[in-house]
Amino acid sequence: MANKKNKTPKATNNVAMATSGEQNAALKEAFEKFIGDQSQVNMEALNKAILESKLVVPFKIEALKTKFGTVRRSAFLLRGTPDGKHAIIAFVDENAVNIPDPTVKKERLTLSDIDERIAKMDSVAGMFLAYKNGNLFMPKEGMGRLTGRIKPPAVPTSYGEPAVYPTRMVTAVYDVCESNGEISRVWLKQKNAGGQVSHFFMVEADKDDSSLLDILREAALPYAKDVPVEVVFVNKELLEKVIKESYPLFDRELDL
Repeated sequence: MANKKNKTPKATNNVAMATSGEQNAALKEAFEKFIGDQSQVNMEALNKAILESKLVVPFKIEALKTKFGTVRRSAFLLRGTPDGKHAIIAFVDENAVNIPDPTVKKERLTLSDIDERIAKMDSVAGMFLAYKNGNLFMPKEGMGRLTGRIKPPAVPTSYGEPAVYPTRMVTAVYDVCESNGEISRVWLKQKNAGGQVSHFFMVEADKDDSSLLDILREAALPYAKDVPVEVVFVNKELLEKVIKESYPLFDRELDL
């Protein structure tokens, strides 16, 4: 069992925990969508929901006798992995935690909190996130990439015009932009990052609402032919180094 020494997490009582189901409603919805369709879009949405939620993490309070007296120590509950290591257990729903042990308490933690605590625990390989009757295993390295603790290695990246112009994809994205009203301009480039090619859409809108990026990605994906689709908001660096003098595929101000 991996231990977090010198700091005992603050136990959360059942009254305070009762709202966790409501607060994790978005995470439950993302899980349901992913269970129904394990697409890249649904996986990204699930990752985003996990990052934005507080997970229910059980831990055990242990009393250790030393020459200085009894010391209380907390330890995550662990489950074995196929490679002989261990992973901590976390839950989406507090009501699913049913451990009849008075020394086991519950704490609500963000993924960043959990990742920080297990980062230096060599015997801990990651986290099992329990939802309904299943478990999603998240490797420690993957958790670190999601939280930003592990920075991706720098890869040479270039941008250019698509080698084969994706007309049907562009038409689908244009139609969404035209009916939306909040999107002002959209550009498309082909991105090559370390040999990985992707369709790279850059969006200028009235507000930086991530749902706008989601609807454009969803419109483009059916025509992507297994090529990754990235959709981002425009910033100063993109305007100066990538877009430059390029014409947008959609411009709200133009009367076409």
